[in-house]
Amino acid sequence: MKRDFPTRRTDLIAAELKLAYHIVANKAYRIGLKKTDTFLHSAECNRLDGIKGASTRFVKGQVPPNKGLPMSDALREKVKHTWFPKGHEPPNTKYDGYERISKDGYREVRVSKGKFVALHRKNWEAQNGPIPEGMIMKSIDGDPTNCDPANWYLINRANQLGENSGRNELADSYIISKLAHKHTELKAAFAEMPELIELKRSQIKLKRTINELTEITTND
Repeated sequence: MKRDFPTRRTDLIAAELKLAYHIVANKAYRIGLKKTDTFLHSAECNRLDGIKGASTRFVKGQVPPNKGLPMSDALREKVKHTWFPKGHEPPNTKYDGYERISKDGYREVRVSKGKFVALHRKNWEAQNGPIPEGMIMKSIDGDPTNCDPANWYLINRANQLGENSGRNELADSYIISKLAHKHTELKAAFAEMPELIELKRSQIKLKRTINELTEITTND
């Protein structure tokens, strides 16, 4: 990569390495490799030089010939079958009640179009009423995916900091869920890796301590 990337076409390098083009290009970007100016202006690069294809390109300030003209009835009839009907939603549109896992490991549920809320908060408020201002929620077993209202309690941030300063344990089930994230089929494999679980536990503790010291709300 370091030897050939600056002076050769990326697609040829990818073919030799039997890798996808984007893998090679992304790797080159991450390690700071760039094409040389000589290569970029060479025939092999075949890069647009301001002359190739100039006859088919719009020039700056050129007005399209159909600007302001209504679509003809004939063209409308020809293309209308490609239009989405009014109110159409993509096939991957989520439904109310759909669940997802947030980047912080919390379960979220869709309550309306475009709006997701934390499931543990929703369940707790349904049973106990609105959360008072200035209070946050903490899980008893350390597992944010356990959304049973009995697994959560309210605490203010000052007390949370005091509790967390002496916290030494996080449930293995929680750590495993963080490692597996959306790939729940991997939980059994992670359960057999105590060293990895402990490493992840230490990482989470460090992140939480940093968040608390910088007053970033974690909702944990």
